[in-house]
Amino acid sequence: FSGREYGTPSYFLIPRDGCGNEVQTPLGLASQANIRYGTLKVATSTPPANPTLTCSGTGTTLISVKTASSCGVDITSLVQTSCDGKTSCTYGVSACSGSTWKDQTANVAYDCYDKVAPSIESNSFIGSDSANFGFYSEMLGVYTQKRLVGTYPTDVRLNGDSIGTFTSTVTYGAASATTSTFTFTNTNLVAGNSYTVIILAKDTFGNDVLDSSTTFGVSFDKITATFTSSYIDTNRHNITFSVTEAVNTVNMLVRLGSIDLANSPKHINIIAADPTTAFISADTGLIATDSATGGITATLSLQDPFGNSVITGTPNVKAVIVGVNTLATTTFQSSSYTPDNNVQITNIRHNIVGAYTIRYYLNGALLTSTSSLTILPSTPWIPLFTFSNSSSYSVGGTSNYFDIQTRDMFGNARTTEFISGSAFTFTMEFNPINAETTGQLSQGIVCPTTGNCTYRSNGVYRANIFNAREAGTWQVRACGDTGCTPYTMFTVNPGETASTSIVENLNTTIVAGTIGAFMITSKDSQGNIRDHVNTDGNAFIVSIDHLLSTRFAQVQTVMSFGGGKYLVSWRPAFSGCAGKYKIKVVLSDSTEISYSNNRTVDVTPSATTQITDLSGTGLSGSAAGASVSFSFNARDVFNNLQTSVDTFTVIVLDETAANPIVATSTPIYTTSYTVPALVSSSPSYTVNVYLNTTSPGTLVQTFDAVTIASDNDPNGATAVLSTNFLNPDSPLTVAITNKDFAGTVVNSDRTFFLDFIQGGSVKNTLTPSCTVSTPVSTCTPTV
Repeated sequence: FSGREYGTPSYFLIPRDGCGNEVQTPLGLASQANIRYGTLKVATSTPPANPTLTCSGTGTTLISVKTASSCGVDITSLVQTSCDGKTSCTYGVSACSGSTWKDQTANVAYDCYDKVAPSIESNSFIGSDSANFGFYSEMLGVYTQKRLVGTYPTDVRLNGDSIGTFTSTVTYGAASATTSTFTFTNTNLVAGNSYTVIILAKDTFGNDVLDSSTTFGVSFDKITATFTSSYIDTNRHNITFSVTEAVNTVNMLVRLGSIDLANSPKHINIIAADPTTAFISADTGLIATDSATGGITATLSLQDPFGNSVITGTPNVKAVIVGVNTLATTTFQSSSYTPDNNVQITNIRHNIVGAYTIRYYLNGALLTSTSSLTILPSTPWIPLFTFSNSSSYSVGGTSNYFDIQTRDMFGNARTTEFISGSAFTFTMEFNPINAETTGQLSQGIVCPTTGNCTYRSNGVYRANIFNAREAGTWQVRACGDTGCTPYTMFTVNPGETASTSIVENLNTTIVAGTIGAFMITSKDSQGNIRDHVNTDGNAFIVSIDHLLSTRFAQVQTVMSFGGGKYLVSWRPAFSGCAGKYKIKVVLSDSTEISYSNNRTVDVTPSATTQITDLSGTGLSGSAAGASVSFSFNARDVFNNLQTSVDTFTVIVLDETAANPIVATSTPIYTTSYTVPALVSSSPSYTVNVYLNTTSPGTLVQTFDAVTIASDNDPNGATAVLSTNFLNPDSPLTVAITNKDFAGTVVNSDRTFFLDFIQGGSVKNTLTPSCTVSTPVSTCTPTV
């Protein structure tokens, strides 16, 4: 078998005689294997103190000493001593297990090796005399040693004669830190990158160690990270590692166990990786500016992904205000480090108020860190002031104010008032464009002024005493030390409806039942027509009073006519509505408005539709044949007394006798007719009155009258016919006796007429008659 640690096979031999019997008498057996420089020293009865061992090697010589004593075959002491370049050194011999050396029982053997770790080699002689320096033992040990891996033949000799041969196979020993080496060419490492160390495993004598279980390690003196090797093939191992700490002058230790390899440590520098983020220190507030020297400074401490500060290279850092510029257009940049290893970008600026985010780019790559920037308004710049006003302006209005948004030279709305005690002011100039109506002059209000122009909030001042008398188009601007704003046009509406409003009567005369109208022009207290609204009709209280009574006419409609004018229509349509009316218009506070012309209206009757107030004997009747009369008034449908002349016809009984009526004095009409005689037992007869405005005339009145019994009554006469048959060719005498109504014969004058009635109608063409005169009471007409 073979020993691995030193590549030294060892064998134990039992001497036998030629018959194979174990030899009882010690025999001399010598091993000649690998004895190198040195001189054998033979012990005496008293072991020498500090014997001198002499080697012929040069340089660093390692001397390995093996002692054997009466303790037996055990190797009792193993000392390795460096001669440090000397050719000899001393070695102190010690006893086994504290016992003392015995005479002729001890020997010392040693080997000298140049720059290699020596191993023990036995060079023992077995004999009974002290001159051969041996020890007694029945079991003999033979130690052989070879440094190179291989297969070696071994010859065991007794007294120079070969007693046995065999082959020894020498394999690699355990990996040795002294002879194993690594390859690593990098000097400057980048944090986070991966690197590989290649290790060649060798034993003490430089033989390749092919054991895959051998492990090596990499560690660092300033970094806590450690890494373990992986087996590649043959005697090659590798360690792939990555460190994230950036440290200068680091010892990289490549070790077998706890022992550095021969070319360890390796001096390296670990530098930071490319920066991906930064600690940023920058002002967060800035007054709006476009000045090349008015911006803020951002200080960036660049860091790689592992938190290492990046302080080398060409940084080329750019700042981009999001929404303002881009990486391609930004001028905010820096390409160098400050003495304190930071990057500074100066004069980052913008002139538009708002909250912004600043992003930073390194060599075109976006860093994860950002900063915030709030742009604040600059000093006031009057030409860019703007106005916001009340919903409407009116003449004499109590809410006629103008709000002025102060702004800086970039148009940003200011959010604070002027510094207290500063001399900065501006004047609001109000100018009416069409002021010729009232002679309105321009108005100027200084801001700020207590009571007149006061600060409200968010940079807004209110000019609150603007008083306009002229309705129409106005212009306003603000002026001061930094200039004037452009004119802003605005409209001033008329004020509240006032007594200066005008009523224009459109009719001086209307007919009863028809529509009358008048126009109201709504004006404010300054005489401005309120043409901006069309609802003022409700502001006027209208009354149209009948001056001859307590009656009044109803308003039909109040209609907006446009231009501040309202058309009021009314209609007199009550009984007796004709006459003179007075128009009156007041406001809600009972203030009467003005009138441009006569505000009275004459209402004349409409067309006659009836007659009234009939009177006279003709209404009741009279004695037959009597001439009677009656009178009446003509009226319209509203019972108004007609003032114009109409023509009437009165027809009695048979509807054929027409008596035109002539007005005796308008509006009273008088007419007469003859009372018809009784034609039957009923004394009543009918009288119809027709209005001749149309053809045929319109019946406007009918009434019944009575023929009053009298001496002319037919019942007051008796006619006696000589026969009931009448021959037209033969005259017939009729005797008529004159009597009164009671049938008594009387001698009064009377004329009788004979009518021949057929079907209710008089059929005779000629009317026979006769007259009775006193004292005669009869007459005889001839038919």
